[in-house]
Amino acid sequence: MTRRCWRIFLGTLVGLLMLASSASAECAWVLWIKYSERGRADEPQRPLLAYQTKEECEKGIDERVLAAAERSSRTNDYAVARTADTVHLLRGGLPVISSRYACLPDTMDPRGPKGSGR
Repeated sequence: MTRRCWRIFLGTLVGLLMLASSASAECAWVLWIKYSERGRADEPQRPLLAYQTKEECEKGIDERVLAAAERSSRTNDYAVARTADTVHLLRGGLPVISSRYACLPDTMDPRGPKGSGR
């Protein structure tokens, strides 16, 4: 009887480990934004949207850049420039507003660890 219980325990443990490893492979991706405006203190980085894959998240950045370019072309207020991970709205060739984007797994928080609250 003891051997049988041990086998059931090991079988259950192996099954749980397999389930946990497959679930971690299906993590979501979060699009983070850090917004800054010339003459003001930077806002803290914050989550914006969640996606199923990294590719979808990166596409979300591209869509936000295109939307900013379309808005600025309608209003002629700003020119839009993009570096690797940042979109700059320019006036007179100088950045007035900058939005920095990052796609990270939902298990990562770029703001760092939360305080212990003690």
